Amino acid sequence: MSNQKINVLRDELVLVANVVGDHELVAEEQGISTTYLRQIRQGKNAKLDTKENRELLDNLITIYRRIGKEKIEELKEAVK
Repeated sequence: MSNQKINVLRDELVLVANVVGDHELVAEEQGISTTYLRQIRQGKNAKLDTKENRELLDNLITIYRRIGKEKIEELKEAVK
């Protein structure tokens, strides 16, 4: 159970990241490199279930979701 929460967050991160893309923008907004972001998504970094890592993954998920919502709104405007 020690890493269960971080693994759940990573699964969600991978899901939204795969759908949304724009990894460069997400990394820039979070102030990290795209390499570090890729390592996080792959489970090679930010592996321990710490408050800091959970917050990092949660922030990344939030950024990806916001970008996804913006894309949806742009598509809605484009088809009007």
